[in-house]
Amino acid sequence: LDCPTTMLSRRVGKAFGHGYQARTQIYIGILFLWSIVAMMVMNLLYWSGTHHNFATVAFILLAVTVVAIVVLTAVSEATKLQNLVCNHRMLIKNEIFSIDQALSDLYGMERDERGTGFVNTPKTPTNTAIVRSTNTRARASMALLSPLVAGDVASPTKTVGEVEKECISLESAKRILATADDLIGYQEETFNPVTVMGFQATNGVYNSTVGLLVTLLIFALEGYSNSTLEYGPAGWST
Repeated sequence: LDCPTTMLSRRVGKAFGHGYQARTQIYIGILFLWSIVAMMVMNLLYWSGTHHNFATVAFILLAVTVVAIVVLTAVSEATKLQNLVCNHRMLIKNEIFSIDQALSDLYGMERDERGTGFVNTPKTPTNTAIVRSTNTRARASMALLSPLVAGDVASPTKTVGEVEKECISLESAKRILATADDLIGYQEETFNPVTVMGFQATNGVYNSTVGLLVTLLIFALEGYSNSTLEYGPAGWST
């Protein structure tokens, strides 16, 4: 696979999953709205002193707990999916940085050795393999995107012309990777990011969801502590 093919596969995969994601967002939104209404009903029971059975409160608490687990899991997974975009962009940027290092070394040796007609390339970690200066995970993930940077920069002895051709190839690979980075940033971070209930999937959405449910629960406990309600043997409030 080359870089354009990889970019196309990302778009196709996201297009296939868009319908499923839209339906999932609707279901998650309905469940979250129901949990908010249920918590408001429980607050109403305690703050107004309405006659009710304890089984009603127990059912609301149990149902809201289950719904909260489902909603928070969905928000957490969506946030992780969105964070993968940043991780993938960082891998690409690591490759671009590696290419820049190799090009800098090659251009420097070309200037120093142009008079001899040959370039003697020392076998340093940067010159022997561009991506050895990056972490192993980045190299494995990006090898399909940039096959040009997976091999040696130059053999121990090459002519200036051969080095110039290699520099041109690396410059081309660098431009392709930079374009891929820009496309991923625009399409998956600005134009069409992962969303949950209409909001971009970030840690702020997760924190807001938890904060809202906990706030409603605290209000309900405060209402119960300030009321004169007591439950009889049959569970009815008096």
